[in-house]
Amino acid sequence: LILPKLFYFAQLLIYIFAALFLVAISVNIIKNIKMNLPLKTYALIKNASKNYLSFVIFGTTMVLLLAFIKEFDVFIYYKLMQLVLKILPSIGNEAHFIGLSLFLFISNLLLQTFLILTVPLMVMQKRSLVKALGRSIYLGFRNFLSMFTLIFLPFLVYFPVTLLKSGAAKLADKTFPEIILYITAAGIIIAAFIDCFTFVCVTQFLLDK
Repeated sequence: LILPKLFYFAQLLIYIFAALFLVAISVNIIKNIKMNLPLKTYALIKNASKNYLSFVIFGTTMVLLLAFIKEFDVFIYYKLMQLVLKILPSIGNEAHFIGLSLFLFISNLLLQTFLILTVPLMVMQKRSLVKALGRSIYLGFRNFLSMFTLIFLPFLVYFPVTLLKSGAAKLADKTFPEIILYITAAGIIIAAFIDCFTFVCVTQFLLDK
């Protein structure tokens, strides 16, 4: 089980130090295409590099927030389940597991709804990290249903992978140990595509505002 953990930490490091930087370049490309501006690789990289430290800070903040929310959600969920089990003591482990996964899924969606516009705002409107963060939260509240729907649909595709990753250890006991690596690798690849698609959608949403 050590290798999947290494994959997980590698995914976090890639997200913090590379993924948001590439997202910034992608957002700039979409903006330039929309405005009929030339696409120059050096200029795109240079523009994104100006905010590299801010991207790293934001990425680190997101990772810490997600970790905190996960711990908080688990705590709240188990407290709620203690009350539910007093009324419905026959709830099985499978339902318990799916319920917790859904709880974490919704929490992640809510966080993304308010913060996902931060990087596009930094790139497209040349805002500082703090101002982009504040603006993203404001737009998240103002356009909650639109933003939530934009994020919900692609993230819903990833939800089955989340369930598989959470239950990978039990699945390995019933099949073969290597399946953990396959699920982890598939999760990383699918997450990358989902993130790209989501950022394209929210960037287009911001351009249309």
